[in-house]
Amino acid sequence: IIFSFATTIGKAYYFFFLESSPTTKTTTIKIPIPTANNSKENSPSHYWHIYSTVIPIWLYFTFPFIKNTCLLLIHTVLVTTVQVLMSAVSQNDDDDVKNSENPEWAKKSLRKKCECELCKSGKATSHNDDSHDQSLNQKITVAGVDLRLIGGTTKCARTMIRYFEKVFGDDKKDGSKGKDGCRALEGKKVVEVGSGTGLVGSCLALLGANVTMTDQSYVMEVLNFNLNKIGKTAAVAKKAFNVETKEHVWGTDTKELVPCDIVVGSDLIFALEGIRPLVKSITNMVRESRKKKDDVEAYVAVIRRFEWEKLYFDLMDKNFDSEKVLEEGDICIYRYKWHGKGGGIINDKATKDVSAEDGN
Repeated sequence: IIFSFATTIGKAYYFFFLESSPTTKTTTIKIPIPTANNSKENSPSHYWHIYSTVIPIWLYFTFPFIKNTCLLLIHTVLVTTVQVLMSAVSQNDDDDVKNSENPEWAKKSLRKKCECELCKSGKATSHNDDSHDQSLNQKITVAGVDLRLIGGTTKCARTMIRYFEKVFGDDKKDGSKGKDGCRALEGKKVVEVGSGTGLVGSCLALLGANVTMTDQSYVMEVLNFNLNKIGKTAAVAKKAFNVETKEHVWGTDTKELVPCDIVVGSDLIFALEGIRPLVKSITNMVRESRKKKDDVEAYVAVIRRFEWEKLYFDLMDKNFDSEKVLEEGDICIYRYKWHGKGGGIINDKATKDVSAEDGN
């Protein structure tokens, strides 16, 4: 780099100041030139290669500013090269959606702004705050393990894992357990309804539970993709990660999912037509599990978007006592305990009927 830069300056100096000057044959730079019979051979132009080599070297060692400029150029090139290489390595490590093994949808994102009924009316206050992340490639620390989830996560799910980490996790520097301790989940079977990309179920698995994650068939690709990656990360971190996935459409048979100790779900009441089938699945799982287990409960995280979501709460009240265990902005987490006064039956009914008209 130094030689090339100095050579360029030298050649420019020669052609502009020596070659074009009428005094080119008498220069103040004493460079030995061989004697030749032909007078043309004694001209500086015949020895341009000597000038283009010697003059740059002379300039480099004679003028400090040229030397410093060359050194600065080298330093800049080296630093820039190192930064580019480090950035490329970091990008490949932190954002592996560019790798061929990742699906195309991993590079996409959802619309950023929530435009639900309660947001438009002003009743919802935190749907669009700084925690509203709709990106489809997210990095989240769960139970002390750094995870990446493709497909995004919901605000409800992120709130729910923080709650579970506090209740069941080892969240203290002295090594003491959380409110109920990690051992409260060891050996417990958890069924998650509407697992989506798998954040909540993965959290409970990393906290020691045996988790069955369920969703519809078209969600299984992204769910299994994430769980495979999380399983490898958990193995490196020497964390237990006992999970399985099963297809389940709300309102259908739940015999393959029971008995269980806990049923969980987050951000599930966004569609009116899905509320009755959802409550039916939760109710059936808890009812059937109670035949073999005494203490069965459910946790559901809810973010309100529409007025008709009251139907969900009315239907759950038929067979459960509810306790609001967390309220954070517009998100609430409810813990449900069985009372069975409704007979454990959720009747099918047209979804056009809202809760105010619901009499069953």
